[in-house]
Amino acid sequence: MKINQDKHGFFSPERYSAKQAMIQELMEISFDLAGEEVRQELILDIVSEQEADCLDIRISYRNGNPDQEFYDALWEEPWFTANELTARDYLECDLYEFYIDVFDYDYRVEKLTQEQQEHLMDSFSAVERALKETYGEAAAFEIYFDQEHQVEYDG
Repeated sequence: MKINQDKHGFFSPERYSAKQAMIQELMEISFDLAGEEVRQELILDIVSEQEADCLDIRISYRNGNPDQEFYDALWEEPWFTANELTARDYLECDLYEFYIDVFDYDYRVEKLTQEQQEHLMDSFSAVERALKETYGEAAAFEIYFDQEHQVEYDG
């Protein structure tokens, strides 16, 4: 219900129902779960564990918070369960514009050896290619390592 307290007054017609607020919170948690799936299945095939620890990988969405009705529709999706949910489910979902967000934390990268830092930056195109190959036409992502290593792609 935090979203209601932060954004909508008690009598606001835009106030989420308790169920919608819960679905929104579950969705946010599931973004991290789907990101961990991408990390385990794609990223760790390209970079080392230490290098991957510098990255934040999660599902995100564009255009602000969805309307209230979106959460009701998401709840009805057969894949929206803790046991079934994948990054692909979000990318193929027609309810909203989802994408995979991959970015590094400078302070973490700085703790890597020079060789590891170079390898991480050199892996940028391999990460981009792996996301395109894995998710095909459904691929949508933003990758940001630094000013020279950034891309936005929407299959």
